[in-house]
Amino acid sequence: MKKDRHKTEIGTVESGLKSSQLRPLFNRQESNSAQGKKRELQTADRILLLMQEEEKY
Repeated sequence: MKKDRHKTEIGTVESGLKSSQLRPLFNRQESNSAQGKKRELQTADRILLLMQEEEKY
């Protein structure tokens, strides 16, 4: 049951995007994952700092 559902999900995704277009998308995400995580951490730190600043006033 689980396998069948997974197959159909992949099928719908591939019908929406050609598999040739899909492959470079995933590769790009993998190469940018480290940079993305760094950026996410920076923005999270900024949000925390802003929240602390607001608490002071």
